[in-house]
Amino acid sequence: MNVLDRKYRRTTIAITSIVTMVAFEAMSANMIAPSVAVDLNAVASYGWAFSAFLAASLPGMILGGRLTDRGRIRPTFLASLALFTVGLTLSGLSWAFPVFVAGRALQGFGGGLYIVALYVLIARLYPENLRPRMFAVMPAAWAAAALLTPWLAASVAATWTWRANYLGILPLILLATIAIASATGSGEAENATRPQEAQPSILRYTVAAALGIGMLQFAGQNFTLALTPVLLTGGRLLVAGVPKLLPTGALRFARGVPAITALRGLLAGAFVSAQSFTTLFLVHERGVSTSAAGAALSVAALGWAAGAWYQGRDSVQQSRRLLLQSGCALAMGGITATALLLLSSLPAIHVAIGAAAIGGIGMGLAVPSISVALFEQSLPDEQGVNAAALQVSDSLGSAAALALTGLMFAQLESSASAAFAAIVALATLLAACATVLSSRCFAVKDAAQHTAG
Repeated sequence: MNVLDRKYRRTTIAITSIVTMVAFEAMSANMIAPSVAVDLNAVASYGWAFSAFLAASLPGMILGGRLTDRGRIRPTFLASLALFTVGLTLSGLSWAFPVFVAGRALQGFGGGLYIVALYVLIARLYPENLRPRMFAVMPAAWAAAALLTPWLAASVAATWTWRANYLGILPLILLATIAIASATGSGEAENATRPQEAQPSILRYTVAAALGIGMLQFAGQNFTLALTPVLLTGGRLLVAGVPKLLPTGALRFARGVPAITALRGLLAGAFVSAQSFTTLFLVHERGVSTSAAGAALSVAALGWAAGAWYQGRDSVQQSRRLLLQSGCALAMGGITATALLLLSSLPAIHVAIGAAAIGGIGMGLAVPSISVALFEQSLPDEQGVNAAALQVSDSLGSAAALALTGLMFAQLESSASAAFAAIVALATLLAACATVLSSRCFAVKDAAQHTAG
């Protein structure tokens, strides 16, 4: 049995298509953002293009978790893709930067709904033995996009305009939406679940966390002393909202689902912060061309896909704990290896590609294993909420780490080497904590099996 058997083929193709389209849009948006800021006279407000997307995705994730747990996967998918499409259109047609930011916010909200619905769809439609393979399909789609995006996005922007990167993808998103609607129309995914208790206060905490994550990311990306109040306010809002959006005990790595959720945030923060500043260091301090630096990112994506493929093999399914721990250790090794870029005697691009490959393979082993472990330990009517918490943790971990490393970079800007060394040290510490704490993810299940035996 595999994910391309007749029963699953249509759904697998639909999921792969939509993930590839979203991956291309996300990567191209990062590439063309400087052109957008210049064209719309908003260089000083550059960071809001990213903050708006990330902040708006948070309530989308929370809402997506609650809707899917009520058996509304298909409507959630369609709503997410509709919002994403409207956001793309608004961004592509924007005549002023605030309009562009509004479009990015709509994309973020739709993206938050989409990613949670996607995870729950996999959990509902695929049996346990096929889920690791489906969680390998997604990084493979991202890897394909990573190979094509640098060339394609640059060519489109140069030949026509940066707007074409947003508007040109609309027909493909529409086709993928039709495919998803068809694939989820059988009713299998919409299994009955018990109604959830009303939680009116969750909106307040979600808004607080969304505002906090936006402030934190913006202040970190554009830090000056004048933005210190923004940074502190964002931190306070996160402290108030985040504990209510994650499973009880996540912040102290309580065994089981709480530890799984927190681990995702640690890994995401470590990998994203190290990767972001490695590219900057390569170009500005080691004299590597932008295209060559981009090659390192492509290698990381390919390594991620390779690791994800390996963890999906039938022969390793009984070694999930080892896969997760090994993945975390390799991710830490890849991050640590980037410190070798500080040695001018070593060829920068070779070091960067080697470190990216090791780290990417580690993430490919670890991240799908986290998802598999989460659904193994989630009741059917908790899958949406737990998937949402996992994505919230990923976003928060990335935003917090980027804000902190951005702050470190701003303070040490006069010495790029010192700043890069400090950032790599922080990312390595986060990855080391993830490696040590990964053993807590399987304790609940292992204990239950021991008791049953």
